[in-house]
Amino acid sequence: MPAQQEVTLEDATKLAVRHMNAGNYRVAELALRDILDSVPDHYESMFLLGMALYHMGNPQEALNYLKQAANSNETTPEWLSNYGVILNGMGRQDEAIAALDQAEKLDPKNAAILWNNCYALLLAWRHKESETIG
Repeated sequence: MPAQQEVTLEDATKLAVRHMNAGNYRVAELALRDILDSVPDHYESMFLLGMALYHMGNPQEALNYLKQAANSNETTPEWLSNYGVILNGMGRQDEAIAALDQAEKLDPKNAAILWNNCYALLLAWRHKESETIG
C-alpha cells in the first residue's frame, strides 16, 4: 500500500474551491469538513462550506457557517455580501442589511455590494435609504 501524502491547508482549500467551481458541492463539502476537523477556526473553509451547503439546498445549516465566517476578524466584504444575500433571500432583511452595510463599509465602491444592499433595502420597504446607497 502506498504511503499517504500530506496535503497542505492551502492545497486542500484550493481543491475544495475547484470542486465548488465545477459544481461538485458534495465533494467540496466533504473536503471542507475534513479541513475544519483539522483546523476548526479556518474561516475561509467555514465560508466555503456555508456556500456549498447553500447550493445543495440547506440554507439554514449554511447560515451557521456563513455567520461564523462573517463575524470573524478575517471576514472579507465578499463574505459579508454573500451572507447578506442569503439572509435577504430567506426574508431576513434587517440582518441582511446589517451584513451588507458592514460589507459596504469595507469596500464602499464595490458595485455588487452596493446593488445587494440597495435591493435588500427595497425589499424591506426602506426606499429612502436605498436612494442614498453609493
